[in-house]
Formats: sequence, C-alpha cells, structure tokens
Amino acid sequence: TCTYKRMVNNDPVEYAEVPWSRWLSSVSECEWAGIFCDDSSQFRSIDLSKSKAALHWFLTSESVPFAAGINMTGSFPEGITKFSFLQSLNLMLNNLEGTLPDSIVEMPHLLSLELHGNQFTGTLPEAWYQSRSLQRINVGFNLLTGTLSSNIGLLTDIKGFYLFQNQFTGTLPDEIGALRSATYLRLDRNKFRGTIPTTIGNLREMYDLRLFRNEFSGTIPTEIGLLTDLGNLRLNTNFLTGSLPEEIYNCTNMYWISVQNNMLTG
Repeated sequence: TCTYKRMVNNDPVEYAEVPWSRWLSSVSECEWAGIFCDDSSQFRSIDLSKSKAALHWFLTSESVPFAAGINMTGSFPEGITKFSFLQSLNLMLNNLEGTLPDSIVEMPHLLSLELHGNQFTGTLPEAWYQSRSLQRINVGFNLLTGTLSSNIGLLTDIKGFYLFQNQFTGTLPDEIGALRSATYLRLDRNKFRGTIPTTIGNLREMYDLRLFRNEFSGTIPTEIGLLTDLGNLRLNTNFLTGSLPEEIYNCTNMYWISVQNNMLTG
C-alpha cells in the first residue's frame, strides 16, 4: 500500500504518484522507488528527496520547508551504511531528526551526502573529517550546533561543503584553507564570529563563497583577490569594517558581490 509521490507544483502545492515499483515488493530492488543501480545490478544511489520544483523553492526561500512529498520521519537509517558500494545518498527535505551518525565514514565509496532540510540536531560528527571519499557534504537547513573542528583541513578532496542555516558558532579555523578542491562553500546564516581567515586565499578553485548573515568582524581579507575563478561572493549582514580591498577587482569572473549591512567605509 506504500505510495511514492513527488511535488509537481508548489503554488498551489500538488503531488503526483510516481509509477515505480514499491519498496519491499517482489521485484528487484533496482526497480524500487528512489533506487538506482549500475549495469551489474549493484545499486549505487538512493534518492528519497523532493522534486526539482520543491528544490527550487527551497533554494530561493528563507522560510522553513513545508512538509516533504515523501515525508520520511524518524532518525537517520543507519542500516544504509551497510551498503558499501553506495556512491550517493539523498534524503533532503524530509522530517528526519536526531543526531548525525559517525558510521557514514564506513561507506568507502560514498561521494555525495545530501541531508539538508531536515531536523537533525547535535554537532557535525568529528569522524566525518576522516572520510577519504566524500566530495559533497550538505547538511544545511537543520538544527545543528557546535563549532568547526580544525580537522576540517583533512577534507582535501571536498568540492561542495554546505552548512548553511544552522546554529554553528565559533571562529573559522585557519585549516579551512586546506580545502583546495572546494568550489562551493556555504556557511551562511549561522553564528560564526571572528575574522575571515586569510587562508581563504588558498581556495583557488572556489566559485561560490557565502558567509553572509553571521557575526564576522574585522576587514575583508585581501587574499580573496587570489580567487580568480570566484563568481559569487556574499559577505553581507556581518560586522565587517574597513574598505573593499582593491585586490577584489582581480576576480574578473565575478557576477555577484553582496557586502551590504556591514560597517564598511571608503
């Protein structure tokens, strides 16, 4: 009797049933809803998230997400970590709660982890920094707390790191400059404080850097001018002082700069 629906319209909200085989049915798991297998019938991806229409709404809105089309509840299903060949896990925009499991690092092939838009609490597990496979971590729009460990520098292969709209505090460790493969870094809408580390200039692959709506103070580091691929820089709504550094004009691919609601001069 289990049905699987995706949102097809968000104004008004409308859902349509997806004609996939149901979970726990007699057919192969490769035909179950949200399961994607390779040519050897080894499943590589689980996607139990919302539709693209809902994702667009989520990315452009700052309000709390509405009820998910799948409406998954409970804690993180740790049994998933037994699927050693899984490469992508997407449980975004559901109603999962509880803490994030250390056991994620037991998945040696996991490249992408999407858990944003749930109700997870607690801190970012220290064990996650030991992962040698993860290239995308997205836990934005949850209820997470705590600080960023200096061990973040171990995530040298990470390409996208998303912690936006949680309740993280503390300063950014200098080790954040070790994320040399990162192209997307979203730490916006938290309670980070202190100065923006000058090591941010080591992120030469960075394209989208969002630190807005925090409590950062001090000046904008001149090292941002080293990020010549940077296209989107959002530093608005902090306590930044000083002037806009001249070096920022080296970022010739920039299409968006937001620095309003600070204490900048010049």
